[in-house]
Amino acid sequence: MTEQKSTYQVKQIGIKDFDLLIPLMKDSFGLDVNTAFFNWKYKENPSGEFIGFVAVSENGEIAAYYGVIPETYVVEGRQKLVYQSCDTMTHSAHRRKGLFQLLANHCYDYLRAQNKLFIVGYGGRMSLPGFLKFGWREVTTVQQVIYPALFSSFGLPKELSGYVVEKITDVSLVGHLLGKSNSHTVIYSLKNVNIFSWRLANPLHNYRLYAARNAGGNVEGYICYYLERGRIYIFDLYAENSMAEKTLLRQVKSELAEKKQKMIQVLCSRNSYLCKTLMKNGFVTSPFEKWPERLSQSIIFYSTEELMDKYSEAECWNFTPFDHDTL
Repeated sequence: MTEQKSTYQVKQIGIKDFDLLIPLMKDSFGLDVNTAFFNWKYKENPSGEFIGFVAVSENGEIAAYYGVIPETYVVEGRQKLVYQSCDTMTHSAHRRKGLFQLLANHCYDYLRAQNKLFIVGYGGRMSLPGFLKFGWREVTTVQQVIYPALFSSFGLPKELSGYVVEKITDVSLVGHLLGKSNSHTVIYSLKNVNIFSWRLANPLHNYRLYAARNAGGNVEGYICYYLERGRIYIFDLYAENSMAEKTLLRQVKSELAEKKQKMIQVLCSRNSYLCKTLMKNGFVTSPFEKWPERLSQSIIFYSTEELMDKYSEAECWNFTPFDHDTL
């Protein structure tokens, strides 16, 4: 599929073309990745393969990329493929030439022709205005919830008798809990062992998964996080009761002190189980408007006018790191 636009040609790429994206990823995000990263993200995704387009300059250089990956969601009780806009990249030598708009329109037309135009995305301060001009809707925002290292000076919560925390590698041990943390809204991402295991195979992070067992040996909760850049990032958390929650959060708080990390961080929407649980257990949002940790991102949604009118209320969705393509 090609189209001429000025001096650039648009081409759809496939799983044999991942090497074309490596220089773009380095130039755009400063990330040193290899084809294994794209194999994981674009090919091994249990929900299906990516849909992506590149702009090629006259001299054959890959100037820009725009694409989406499929994710399995539950929409009003039915499973549905929802596409996430991700890895939008324009090489620094080819910016301000309308390539983002060119490629995005190709992608949207492609999905529209197959009756699959249902896309979510994360809009930052720089990218959000461009998406809104396309007709995207801003649904809600995700806030940074933190537990600074300073809080560790007050000591750890008391150990709760009857619960033990153990590190696990077999996701199926918590399979019965995975779908319980986010299924309280009209639209939510499907969590199962297969999808969760794929997310933990992200080569950019080294995830740690812990389970909480009660006195009878039954698993009643889990927490998953990774350490990076001197911080602990919570990826996912769920527990059947407050005691299991406290036990799991004690685990990550103890690691904060032992590994001398700066803080525990997580991006999530306020109506999510994750946000509510963390706030009950000593986590806070920054009270300082200009403090760097007061990070928030807009959740944006693009579909037909009918579906955007129906599902653009914040209460329809809840978002956590599990829903983001790279966290």
